[in-house]
Amino acid sequence: WTLIYAQDELQAQRAAKACWAAGIMPVVRIGKKIDEFVDTEQYVRALQAINVPPYVQIYNEPGDGREWEEERPDNYTKIFGERWARHAAKTVDVGGYAGLQVMGKEELFAAVDAVAAMGRQDIWQRAFFVVHNYGVNHPPAYPYDELTQREHPGRTILEDSVSILSFLAFAKWMQERIGFVLPIVGGEGGWQFGVNDDRRYPEVIQPFHADYHREVFEWFRTGLLSNGEPLPDYLFSVTPWLVGGWNTSEDWWGGPLGDKTETIEAVRAIPAFIRTFSWGESGTDDDGEPVDEEDNGEDSTGTSSLEWDSRLDGLGVRLTRMTAAQGWRLVSAHYRDVHESDNKHHIYITAIDGNQRPVAGAKFLVDWIGRRTDEQPGLLTTDDRGMANYAMFINMHPEEKDGILFALAQNQPSDRVDGMGLPNNHHVCFDLTFQVAPA
Repeated sequence: WTLIYAQDELQAQRAAKACWAAGIMPVVRIGKKIDEFVDTEQYVRALQAINVPPYVQIYNEPGDGREWEEERPDNYTKIFGERWARHAAKTVDVGGYAGLQVMGKEELFAAVDAVAAMGRQDIWQRAFFVVHNYGVNHPPAYPYDELTQREHPGRTILEDSVSILSFLAFAKWMQERIGFVLPIVGGEGGWQFGVNDDRRYPEVIQPFHADYHREVFEWFRTGLLSNGEPLPDYLFSVTPWLVGGWNTSEDWWGGPLGDKTETIEAVRAIPAFIRTFSWGESGTDDDGEPVDEEDNGEDSTGTSSLEWDSRLDGLGVRLTRMTAAQGWRLVSAHYRDVHESDNKHHIYITAIDGNQRPVAGAKFLVDWIGRRTDEQPGLLTTDDRGMANYAMFINMHPEEKDGILFALAQNQPSDRVDGMGLPNNHHVCFDLTFQVAPA
């Protein structure tokens, strides 16, 4: 994926055609100020003419005065929201995908309110969000890194979003106001060379510039974010500045600072891979054709199809499939609500082999996002019945789907179940059955 900053539709078409031919998915950002005239339909038509998916970002960083031809008005959020909604409607009506880019919650909500006022909630079915996730000199796991959690126990991305993980905050706000999370693609971001904003952390020089960027691109290979959470399906790409920009410290090639050779080589060294999703597929087959998602009763390892309690979706519980051929595969996940739990408040894990027999001595982990270093996770070993359990004491809010408990096998390939907790502190149980995937 890459982002093209285009002053007109001809520039957009020319650059997008070259990217598409090279196997790169282009996203076009219209290079116009918020109070300038723009015709988004022309950009969509230009991309459709060369058979390129018409991803079009409409406007950019409305809080930045440089994005306005005249002085930024005091009620800029309302003006931006209304203009974005009008142009988004035109974009989707001609078959385009409307890109929304903002840097804060109030700006996001202004766009949501404007769409609602127009009665055009259908826009969200063809919209995407463009994230500018700059990390300054914070490490990739910030604010879930050890230093920040030691100084500010329990701090989350909602309290401090100056992070490469800032998209997590926007995802929560979209879930809250739209009802689901838009696909998120990168527009800008990464680490600028030499930045030293937060003196608690090292300056972004080598090897940090190389290591940080490689770690972020590795998310899409490993399926895990830097804070330990599963890579969300909605995150399509991250896009640091590579070959252009207004700040020469951003460019990876050329400029007064020269090529970022270590960074380029670090990213090139990532093994080739196909990104997989939580349902266990890459989205295409070996010939690049879409995968038929009809359930054939087996998953990709040949084990039994998953039994999944639909109530888990309403709580925000989610499954991340392992990519390895061998390991522990989740085959059953059931929920017992406050009326079914018999006042228990546990995660129950059952381990079975390929013949449905219990596996004794299997080791599993129950942990939580943001755990302090002085807190101990649940290190479980199954008994002769193949069973183990962990008592939960961590609250969650079902309407926000903010459960932080997760479970998986210890120190070996495993599926992972995230998003568990006690809904509004009610006693509930989660029953998880893991099966050894065949060799």
